[in-house]
Amino acid sequence: MGNGKAVAHKNAPFSPFLPHGGATLPTTVKLLVIMKGFALAAVAAFLWATIGIFAKVAYSYGVDALVLIAIRAIIATLTLAIALAIADPNQLRVRPRHLPAFVVYGVVGTAMNYLCFFYALKYTTVATTEILLYLYPVIVTVAGVFFFKERLDAAKSTALALALVGCFLVAGGYDRELLRLNARGVAWGLGSGVTAAVAVLLGKWAVGEYSPWTTVLYAAGIAAITLAGLVRGDILQALNYPLPAWVAIVCIAWFPTLLAYSLFMASMQYIEAGQASIIATLEPVTAALLAFVILGETLEPLQILGGALVLGAIVILSSRK
Repeated sequence: MGNGKAVAHKNAPFSPFLPHGGATLPTTVKLLVIMKGFALAAVAAFLWATIGIFAKVAYSYGVDALVLIAIRAIIATLTLAIALAIADPNQLRVRPRHLPAFVVYGVVGTAMNYLCFFYALKYTTVATTEILLYLYPVIVTVAGVFFFKERLDAAKSTALALALVGCFLVAGGYDRELLRLNARGVAWGLGSGVTAAVAVLLGKWAVGEYSPWTTVLYAAGIAAITLAGLVRGDILQALNYPLPAWVAIVCIAWFPTLLAYSLFMASMQYIEAGQASIIATLEPVTAALLAFVILGETLEPLQILGGALVLGAIVILSSRK
């Protein structure tokens, strides 16, 4: 702090568990480091799962979906920028040569991801959208082998397959009435999966250079500028939203956006991008459970089986040597 330079964390997350001077981690300590990464990714998935609850409240007060995704990025950016300006101003800066990568991260990996998901929901069903979105762990796992030299062994492949089948079942993919396939809906849904993969891969690179907070600040900030430019004057309608709607909007900006993304980025300082993405498949499982407990929605036996498969995938990952 206070050295006047951009804060860098080149391939070395701050942790009392990590060795210095190239020392090798003892097996027990290495396991603790990995479990820390797993825990961070799991908490991020839980926080992402809350977005449906908060969004349902916001929509009940007439909040426009496009305005909502713009405001969530704006509030998250302002909150984090103010916090970092007070706590550690050095984390507000990145090296100029890295700005193009952050622009791609913010525009493609964040803003376009929000838009693709929104339009997929518009043209097809929630089940179809969720299934197409959660193809991104496949992309991340394969790309991680080439870009980050991550391992793709039998355990990881099995965990990935179980997680994908689990997401399919949790989303209700077995029910033809919940699936509606059309060219536009599928295209937007695939777009949400591809852009999510871009976000994870660029995030993995970014947390090797900067803190998770700096990473999220620039991704959310560039996304906020992009989305605000798209909705333009429509954003002014937010001034007329009642207080409960604003509470829901702020909760979305803080918990499933700012905090969830920061924790997920932090997890990739300790585990592989592919591992983090597979653990993130807990999100639809947790969302289904929250909807069951809070909203009174039903859980069918095959959905419960899907949740068990996702949990099984994480158990396999955690036992991977």
